Amino acid sequence: MVKRAVRKLIEGSTKIQRATHNMYAYRFTETLPNGKTILKHDNDDDGEDAAGSRLAQLLEMRKEDGVLILVSRWYGGTHLG
Repeated sequence: MVKRAVRKLIEGSTKIQRATHNMYAYRFTETLPNGKTILKHDNDDDGEDAAGSRLAQLLEMRKEDGVLILVSRWYGGTHLG
């Protein structure tokens, strides 16, 4: 479900498609048929060292629910680090 949403976001914008990196994180709760609630969360760095995990940490700190964040980065030709 999440990967499909990320794919739709990327496919929906040629600018995002041209990005060097598209990092994402998500966090949501799901209620099971037995009434139990489980937390689902994950992230993807897309080659950016720890970027997705930092996004996930921010979602956790803010106790967000039902959120998917996609951050795109375009390499401008100058290495900063």
